Amino acid sequence: MKTVCFDARLLGPWGIGTYLENLFPFLRKAPFRLQALVKPEDADRLKQEEGIEAIPMQGRIYSVAEQLKLPVMIPPCDLFWSPHYNIPLLPIRAAKRLVTIHDVYHLAYYSTLTPLQKVYAKVGMQAAVRLSDYVITDSSFSKKELIRFTRIPEKKIQVIPLGVNLESFQSKDQGDESLLAEYRLPKQFFLFVGHRPHKNLKGLLVAFDLLSKEGWGDLSLIVIGKRDHKGEAALDLVARFPHLQQKVQFVGNVPREHLAAFYRKALALVFPSFYEGFGLPPLEAMSSGCPVVVSSSASLPEVCGNAALYVDPYSSADIAQKMEKMLKDSVLREELKVKGMNQSQTFSWTVCAEQHLKAMEILLNY
Repeated sequence: MKTVCFDARLLGPWGIGTYLENLFPFLRKAPFRLQALVKPEDADRLKQEEGIEAIPMQGRIYSVAEQLKLPVMIPPCDLFWSPHYNIPLLPIRAAKRLVTIHDVYHLAYYSTLTPLQKVYAKVGMQAAVRLSDYVITDSSFSKKELIRFTRIPEKKIQVIPLGVNLESFQSKDQGDESLLAEYRLPKQFFLFVGHRPHKNLKGLLVAFDLLSKEGWGDLSLIVIGKRDHKGEAALDLVARFPHLQQKVQFVGNVPREHLAAFYRKALALVFPSFYEGFGLPPLEAMSSGCPVVVSSSASLPEVCGNAALYVDPYSSADIAQKMEKMLKDSVLREELKVKGMNQSQTFSWTVCAEQHLKAMEILLNY
């Protein structure tokens, strides 16, 4: 039996962690032996996943320690899969390598990085493309960006869109009201999910301020996502405008099982991101029956199709105008709810997993 080892140290409720969590049920049924590098605190949990052998490994992501330990900790295997571009830079005991590069944000926004981050982004991304036998990415947009920045041959890269857990987001949880009461949420609110600067919370806050001045005094903005130094500009903006402090509520990270309730109760998700390799929040929102106002750039038109109200992310005035349109037009909201739920059904973790397994099987048998 062939052996596939993969890096599962980014397990968690967001981003790449969501990607791994949703592929697990399919991976463990695959016709090959599976091994996974995990953080020590995740080892016991992964041992409960029948069909996956956990290999505990210490070492911070993007660190020198990580690079020194990976060649030692990765066992002899037929295929090693990295679900992010932090691949082993030194030789490993794997016959073939597969990598998923979700986006090239670190190269597209190179000027925003620290000197050390710049070195890692340039070296790491180029190495991921050069040392891997095959590359998976989430969208046609990301594929084009990878080709543009790394000169990767087109035949070496495959687009496999992510999925959405329809059961989680479409189930009508009777506990929504009590859950939202726990967070002390207002009756009428727009929702934003994210915290990094390129998600454009700052532009949304300016738009929300414009909207508030148009007489929508009872309206609130709920922000989900961890608060850290990366979002300082947005936090500073709220601090400078006392009236926003009363209307903008930062709830931090919430458990994924709570997220659907926020989507279901929101007027709309507003996601004016400058750059996305895919865009899970709009997909999850659409699946929940939540209308979406999203950026017209990057991968978002691929994900949302004709089921979104699009904005220019560089124009807070346009964002405010589209938010007001969503507020005033209940027919539009209902139309986008229906279109969004239909659009979300074209994305499936089952299909995503099947395509991953097929790519692995091709590499294993090549």
